[in-house]
Amino acid sequence: MVLPPVPTSLSASVEHLYDVFAKYKQPAQSHSSPFSGITEQHKARLYSKPLRDLAEDDLWTYAMHAMTTWGDISEYKHYLPRLHELLVVHPGWTDAELLIGRLETAGWSQWPDAERDAMIAFLHELWAWSLTIDPDVASCGGILQGFGHAGISAARALATWRTDRSWSATRQIAVLLIYERDAFMTGGSLGRQWMSPVRDELLAFLREDDTEERLSSACHDSGDRPGADEICDALDILELVRHD
Repeated sequence: MVLPPVPTSLSASVEHLYDVFAKYKQPAQSHSSPFSGITEQHKARLYSKPLRDLAEDDLWTYAMHAMTTWGDISEYKHYLPRLHELLVVHPGWTDAELLIGRLETAGWSQWPDAERDAMIAFLHELWAWSLTIDPDVASCGGILQGFGHAGISAARALATWRTDRSWSATRQIAVLLIYERDAFMTGGSLGRQWMSPVRDELLAFLREDDTEERLSSACHDSGDRPGADEICDALDILELVRHD
């Protein structure tokens, strides 16, 4: 998997997460529901390495169960920097929608300002970088869905999407439309996984004249560039969105 360079601002936001959440230490014991299927081997992996060295396989099961059937908010905050850093190291290592949505489970709207601000800064840096990724490697849609589940407005993220006119960012729009094709054809809107306010904000973005003009221009000027067929296909789907 070839990823674009990580910008300095994104790296800095990751380091800031580690600094802000450093006060949350790994608990002496990690507790889980006896009915969750979580084993002592799963727990042992979390204690097998320093936080920054934990790999995707070490954290995957925890990420799926954090705070619901495994551990509390304080334990989650200890792992939070590495959980989110791995979205940069290996996009798609876990469900980005679910991971970002865990913020709501953790009651993050009530966190200290420094913690909330650090998360917001990281997420918007992550979003901007995700637009530069080839959608064949990782779609940015999961991040935006995570915003919805965490109760984060998509206004700033969509403004970044309007500004980034790169081929990869335009392809990301096309891939999202293709992924949502069935939902638009059967229900006339985005799928159920999209939560407000992101649902309404994203629909407004897709219905803008600029979005159609952008895809149309890319379709006609694409030549044999990767993803050209996707962009042209997405134009047909956009007709369903704009005339709903």
